[in-house]
Amino acid sequence: GVYLGGIGAANKLDDYEEGTWTVTMEPSAGFTATNNTSTGYYTKIGNVVTVSGIAQMTTPASLGTWSNNSISFALLVSGLPFNLGSSVGRRSAPVLGIVSTIGWDSGNVLMGHGSSGGDDFNIFQCKASGATRTSPNLASNSAHNLHFGFTYTTD
Repeated sequence: GVYLGGIGAANKLDDYEEGTWTVTMEPSAGFTATNNTSTGYYTKIGNVVTVSGIAQMTTPASLGTWSNNSISFALLVSGLPFNLGSSVGRRSAPVLGIVSTIGWDSGNVLMGHGSSGGDDFNIFQCKASGATRTSPNLASNSAHNLHFGFTYTTD
């Protein structure tokens, strides 16, 4: 085990793990992304997991049935190394850093959250007006990168 702040029994972590995982980013519907896997990193201490990485994908020249700014569409980052906890409070929210052409409408915020019990989290726009969330805006035939950090708990 790993000890924090001393070598006494109370300072020993009973579960500590570091590793890598395969990050996959794709739309929830509408088109098939390419170049959409990369390596992410994780640290698990007890039931708390922190992941980080760069999710990436390339959109086709024609986005098919993808609709920017539609509630029916979102981006999905999947392959988390451990499933999220099954209660709503354990889903958490990723910290996102945006690079490239993933966009959102002026005044809105790009956000995300995990699915209870799942191995993924969704990326969407949160409307400044308080209206329903919608998809981020994507350009066709473009490489998209999403730098992220995400801390969540497992069951």
